[in-house]
Amino acid sequence: MFGSILLDLRHSIPSMTSSLNNSNPKAFHIFAALWVIIHLFANYVIEVNGEEAYYWLFSQNLAWGYLDHPPMIGVVTALGYEFIPNPLGMRLGMLLLSVLVMYLLRATSDTKNDKLLIWLFLGFLPVHMASYMVKPMCP
Repeated sequence: MFGSILLDLRHSIPSMTSSLNNSNPKAFHIFAALWVIIHLFANYVIEVNGEEAYYWLFSQNLAWGYLDHPPMIGVVTALGYEFIPNPLGMRLGMLLLSVLVMYLLRATSDTKNDKLLIWLFLGFLPVHMASYMVKPMCP
């Protein structure tokens, strides 16, 4: 019985890899827009943690290098904070880099299957969810 249910499910779910050139830019753009909206809301609601405050200090005193991180974390944080001087602005650069990485992966992938890429990004959701915070390793 259980095997027949799995067999029925397998045949009822369309294969996302059946066509390597299944391009659907509209779906990808909608996904990216929803990603930005959800992250903007999270950035506005969630309080700044200690590590983010540490990187915000980097952005206030830009230098070529810091004790344990390269200067990009300070530059990205400073640009967002100059645009919007609150926690949302402080995290804005990380959000934009997250979306930029999605579009770069889409542009450089051999397969042009946007639905597959969306599912892959959702599969890495725990990693990408950290992009709402200021972290040097997330984008």
